[in-house]
Amino acid sequence: QSYQEIAETMNLNIGTVKSRLSRARVSVRNCLQAVQELLPPEFRLGDEE
Repeated sequence: QSYQEIAETMNLNIGTVKSRLSRARVSVRNCLQAVQELLPPEFRLGDEE
């Protein structure tokens, strides 16, 4: 779905959709980094920082 479709479906501003998805991606990334050593190598994050 596009940001616009999500905004319309959820009755939100498109900016709200973008910011919430951005925060969600950061949250998932942080969770994965916290348990990275427990993941199989193919699921580990690269050094992007």
